[in-house]
Formats: sequence, C-alpha cells, structure tokens
Amino acid sequence: MIRKTVKFLVFFLLPLLLAMILLLSFSSYWMYSRFNTEVPVAELTFTPFSENIYIAELRTGDFCLPEEFPVYGDQWQLDASFLKWQGPAVLLGFESLYRLERLSGRYSDINEQNTREKLSHNLKPEVWFDFFESRLLNAAEWLVDTQYGSSVYHDIETGKKYIVYKTEDALIVKQKPRQDANRENDILTIEISHACGKEPDFADRLAARINRLALHYLEW
Repeated sequence: MIRKTVKFLVFFLLPLLLAMILLLSFSSYWMYSRFNTEVPVAELTFTPFSENIYIAELRTGDFCLPEEFPVYGDQWQLDASFLKWQGPAVLLGFESLYRLERLSGRYSDINEQNTREKLSHNLKPEVWFDFFESRLLNAAEWLVDTQYGSSVYHDIETGKKYIVYKTEDALIVKQKPRQDANRENDILTIEISHACGKEPDFADRLAARINRLALHYLEW
C-alpha cells in the first residue's frame, strides 16, 4: 500500500506540481511582459520660428508622414485618452486602448502661461464611429475598468528628438540627440530610424477601408 502511494505521488502528483510551478512562472512573466511593454506612438522634433514659437514636426502611426504644427511656449504637451479593461477582458488578452487627442505648447513660467498666447491642435482621427464616446462603453461597464486622460510634457530643445511611448496605463517620453544628417569625411549620412512603406496587416487594412467607406457615405 505504501509503495503504491509513493508511485502515485511520483508519477502523478509530482508532474502535476511541476506543471503548476511552470504555469505560475510563465504567467508571472507573461503579465510582466504584457503590462510593462512600451510601444512608441509619436515622435516629435522642433525647429525655432521666432521667440517662443516653434514648428513641431509630429510623426504618428507608421511614423512615415510628418505633420507640422506651430507651438507657442518653451515646452510641449501631448494628450491622449486611455481605456483600461477588467475581468474577462483582461483574461482574454485585451490591451488598453489609447487615442492621441491634442498637441499644444505651454510655458514653464506660470505668469507667462496665464498671460501669453497659447495654441492647441486637435489630433483626433476622423472616424465614422467614435468608440471612446459611444454608448457601447456604458453597456459594457462590466468589462471596462476606467476611462481617463494621460498627458506628457517636456522642455523644448531643438537638438533633441522626443519619442512618446504608450505603456499599459499612461504616456511616457524619452529623448535622444537629433541627428537628421551628419557629414564626415565628405560623406553625408542620413539616419533612418523607421521602415516606411511597410505593408499594414490585414486587420489594419480592413479597418481603414471600412472607415473610409463609412465616412464617404455619411457625407451624402
């Protein structure tokens, strides 16, 4: 009887225990990897125009097509909306959603912030159905943890390139030297940091096409 019990423990319970340990270890790694991933969502560089006025070059999406915006102040600010899931949605692997909403300038000095000219730019995409403002979110409250705004700002330095990242619950920014072109030994080197022209996947192409068709017919 004792021998049978030992065999049962060795051949059944021990592998089960090892499997549970591996599963728990993988689960911890998966959660850390998933919820601590930093995804680049925007890149900014600045060119001086006049005193406290800059031309911001903003790249989003595939980072291939830059947009230019005038910015007033000695700092820049980028705002986004976030939506976090809970319960079954998290277990099914739903990632937090974000939407870039506004680029603006700001002043580090409060008195200047309250008295000098300011300008903001709308970055919301033109879509036929605004999920962030739809009633679907009210109907799916049991899946939604919270909906909120996140902002990031930084001093403007024309010699820097700013990369904004989306984490699981906020925006963060990192900077690196701006090197648009470098000439050394009569050789001009241009830094290419993005693979432009990359084909979007099927889901992205389908979503973009449906959005274009919906906007087209809604204009009728």
